[in-house]
Amino acid sequence: MDSDTSFQALQGLKVLEFSMGVAGPHAAFLCAQHGADVVKIEPHHGDWCRTLGKPQGDLSAFFITYNRGKRSVAVDMKDARALDAVRAMAQQADIIIEAFRPGVMARFGLDYESVNAHNPGVIYLSVNGFGSEGPLVDAPATDTILQGFSGLMYSNRDAQGEPQRIDYVLIDVITGLYGFQTLLTALLGRNGRDGRGRHLECSLLQSAMAFQAGKIMEDTVEGGKRPVYVPVGIFAASDGRISMSVRRDDDFNALCNALGRADLVAGGEFATAAMRVERADTLLPILRAEFAKYSTEELSALLSSIDILHAPVNTYAQLLSHEQTQAAKAFRWHRQEGVEKPLPLVEIPGSPAGMFLSHAPHIGEHTREAMADWGVSHDDIDALFSCGAIPSPANPPGA
Repeated sequence: MDSDTSFQALQGLKVLEFSMGVAGPHAAFLCAQHGADVVKIEPHHGDWCRTLGKPQGDLSAFFITYNRGKRSVAVDMKDARALDAVRAMAQQADIIIEAFRPGVMARFGLDYESVNAHNPGVIYLSVNGFGSEGPLVDAPATDTILQGFSGLMYSNRDAQGEPQRIDYVLIDVITGLYGFQTLLTALLGRNGRDGRGRHLECSLLQSAMAFQAGKIMEDTVEGGKRPVYVPVGIFAASDGRISMSVRRDDDFNALCNALGRADLVAGGEFATAAMRVERADTLLPILRAEFAKYSTEELSALLSSIDILHAPVNTYAQLLSHEQTQAAKAFRWHRQEGVEKPLPLVEIPGSPAGMFLSHAPHIGEHTREAMADWGVSHDDIDALFSCGAIPSPANPPGA
């Protein structure tokens, strides 16, 4: 592993973010995590993600997670003077991230063509639902909608065959990752070619399909839903559950012998991976009955003794308290201003050493300083406060 992990690849770059929710903010957060100065433009009432779940003042768990390390500027962009100030900031941006429906940014004169005319080096990322062409271009899109449309719910069917929603904004998070990836490749291209910018698009639909590429291919080639091998998945012990993966024939034989069920091997009907898949309806009830005789600890010890891939099915509380998670320094406890409980902030893989972003901004917390840093004059900022285009005082509700 490279011992010099303190290098911040995006240090000195300016990122102007016009996005709410999770997908766009996640891409912007990753820019901040690697050293960029990220300024988040919000309406007076803030990003709607601030109210997602159980709000903590003007913060929420999801907002804190995907907006750490940013500076918040709260303005009314319907005010011409405020819009002029934001346009001036856009002319200084290395990267702009927006997550509105196609056409919205053009109404503010902040679309790629308008910004590029004054800032030809800008890399501009548009995050949207279904893309910028086609019959659903203006259709509202959320993570849940795309889980259904993209086939993810179909793939995630229960034992009765009913499609299931994954209880997390998985597609939003993945879209943020793909968005950050495409920003980095565009930066490399700009720096290695002629210095000109580029307009990028990353939709929830594209990201959901890219994420599921293997399953989409498998469904086309093989048809239907079937396990890739057996036994694999979640199995109940007497007091909990274990996730397990047994693919190789030697491992299956070792498992049967350890369970005292050498007869499952001797009979020959489960001798190969293909035979076990074909006869899963017969094999799995037998194995489940055997696993239920053991406690989770006993079953884990047995599986470890024969080198079978497995892990306990943890709650999040169990995950955070596990000695491996702590030894890996996979998260840190942090106290966020305005939130009573200490928060588990997860480390981002590959982040620069010492670059741990902990503070999520309150609404408009950095309006004055960020605007000044990005070239807006103090007189213009004072005028914006005076006319109400910037909320005054720029303090979070209840702070």
